[in-house]
Amino acid sequence: MSKNIVVKANILIEASYKLDLVEMRLILLAIIEARESKTLIDANSLIKISAKKYAEMFDISLKNSYSMLRGACKTLFDRQFSYVDWDFDLLSEDTSKIFFTSRWVSKVGYKPGFVYLSFAPDVIPLISRLEKEFTRYDLLQISKFSSIYAVRIYEICMQWKIAKKFYISLSDLRNTLGLTEIELSRIDNFQKKVLEVAKDQINESSDITIDYKTKKSGTKITGFEFTIRSKTSQPIKMEIALNDKQILLFSNKLVHEPSFASKYSKVGESYDDFAIRISENLTIPDKVQEYLPYLEKVGFNTA
Repeated sequence: MSKNIVVKANILIEASYKLDLVEMRLILLAIIEARESKTLIDANSLIKISAKKYAEMFDISLKNSYSMLRGACKTLFDRQFSYVDWDFDLLSEDTSKIFFTSRWVSKVGYKPGFVYLSFAPDVIPLISRLEKEFTRYDLLQISKFSSIYAVRIYEICMQWKIAKKFYISLSDLRNTLGLTEIELSRIDNFQKKVLEVAKDQINESSDITIDYKTKKSGTKITGFEFTIRSKTSQPIKMEIALNDKQILLFSNKLVHEPSFASKYSKVGESYDDFAIRISENLTIPDKVQEYLPYLEKVGFNTA
């Protein structure tokens, strides 16, 4: 199994930001280093990335790697991202959006051959200790991309890989990619320099192929429907995550489903204890995959 697994909360996949390719690659390597750490990272943790590892991962010369990382360190501290989180009250079922803006790093330093950085406090829960609503992929799959838009669109597609298709409005996609109103404002330029470049690089160099269709309101393009396919004969496997409300709902449904109960209940176990045990299991991605046929039987929709 590859050790170069990037894991991000879906909130971060959907966030609005603009990084150049070197900055993005540096962030992704730091995410991997953080997850491989034997101790839980926090805002004081200092992550070290070597120019040698950067060069090997992205197939460039060590000399160029030194130069790229030195340049990225000069700009990374000022980079920000904007994201939406939810204030969710389980008891009242009241939800409201909260809009946040955060830096990526709280500090960053460089010495010849090495970058040192600490993630900002808002970033840490979005890249570590994730139990639900996250996307994961192998960094090697995007290592040959030369377009930052290819990286971002690949990540978005991987978020939807089990559904195999999704719709995104033009305005939401532009916002996610961090484009201002005047950047690539003509739709033909946007398609040529963003979507077509991303599609070509993803289809040529990654583990999936993608395509998209324009969606219109009258004669005006307002969004895109993307389709995703795996290049392997095996279906793309995604770690499905349930939110707290879904866990409460479907754990109760599962324990009352006869075929599920006959297989997973324990002798002498009450329905309440059974439901508690299953609700705990529904926070574990492997268990969700195991229970998926039963979840679908009681109304869970993976799309």
